[in-house]
Amino acid sequence: DAQESRGLGDVYKRQVPEGGIATPIKQSVPLGSELTLVVTTAYDDDIHVHGYEHSFPTKAGEPHEITFTANMAGAYEIESHGANQVYMKLVVE
Repeated sequence: DAQESRGLGDVYKRQVPEGGIATPIKQSVPLGSELTLVVTTAYDDDIHVHGYEHSFPTKAGEPHEITFTANMAGAYEIESHGANQVYMKLVVE
């Protein structure tokens, strides 16, 4: 798992092993920031960003990237619909 900066915003990477995630990470971002999530899972999955209502499929071992503007303050779960696990808690402040 890592964070890096790009010209237009920050990139947050999350690797999900076959056994899933024991504890979701908490990531805080400033309100109005553009962020990119890169999720790689060990199995085919469907990821959902609650509150922002972004959903996207992942293929096992292949990174999937989604970029959006964090324009709503609050705490949001990024979860797996396949494994029924929370991978990240996104806090927009």
